[in-house]
Amino acid sequence: MQLPAGRVVEAPFEPGDLLFFHGESDTNRITHVGISTGGWNIIHSSRTRNGVYEEDVQSNENLRTNFAGARSFLK
Repeated sequence: MQLPAGRVVEAPFEPGDLLFFHGESDTNRITHVGISTGGWNIIHSSRTRNGVYEEDVQSNENLRTNFAGARSFLK
């Protein structure tokens, strides 16, 4: 799977880094993105919960198992 352009980043993530997630049934397709607020915490929109939330990726099984990688577009 090819992630978008940007600089590859590793945890601990900086605020503004983008964390990408693949689909449960299609690991070759990015289906979700969240914006890091620092570390593994992200802000993202959840269709299943109908809203925007701040969550810890490591505490959410769905996000944790579908994490595909992270990129930074900030200098």
